[in-house]
Amino acid sequence: MNAKKIFTLLLVLFGEALIILCFLHFGRNVKTEILTLNIVVSSLIYCLLFIDIIVPWVDFKDKSQKLLVQ
Repeated sequence: MNAKKIFTLLLVLFGEALIILCFLHFGRNVKTEILTLNIVVSSLIYCLLFIDIIVPWVDFKDKSQKLLVQ
């Protein structure tokens, strides 16, 4: 892995940790089951949004996958 991928993965993990810590800090008065469900759903949505950053669908090194700009 190159440095850019490692840095990106660390940023995504930091964002995930920040989401969990915020839910635990601000959700003190919520039932445990609801808090757990909120953390799981928001983590799933976060991972779905940023999975393209970690594993892109297009390999820009491959000439056949590059977009032609006209």
